[in-house]
Amino acid sequence: MEFSNFNSFDPLKVKLTTGTEAQANALRREIENILKSYVGWYDPFCEAIQNAIDSV
Repeated sequence: MEFSNFNSFDPLKVKLTTGTEAQANALRREIENILKSYVGWYDPFCEAIQNAIDSV
């Protein structure tokens, strides 16, 4: 299998290229809410462990 024609995909870039200012503000709020959900120093560590478990 060859991946020479594989193009990277950035979901944030796609959302912003087709959106209005209201959609950009909604995306900004969505990102801020995700970042606010990590309140403790251990949250990103636990998230990484949970993702590893989910992938197995």
